[in-house]
Amino acid sequence: MIRNPHQYELAEEAIRKLKRFLLAAKETHCPEAYAVLSAPILLELQERERAVLRYLREAVASPACMPALQQENPSSRCSCGWEG
Repeated sequence: MIRNPHQYELAEEAIRKLKRFLLAAKETHCPEAYAVLSAPILLELQERERAVLRYLREAVASPACMPALQQENPSSRCSCGWEG
């Protein structure tokens, strides 16, 4: 699970490495060998991309939003411009 921007960057770099590996393997292996080699890597790639999308979809309040979100009136405006 990705919990912060640093982990997000690490996950993105791992995805790029897997894709580079697959592109290189595609050039150097026959179709049958590539299919066997790539199948588990493609599954891993899908899982890592899902984790990235979950992180990006997650709504995390920025520090600027916290004072407004902690008020009793949830329709107040926070300093980031969000208006609830």
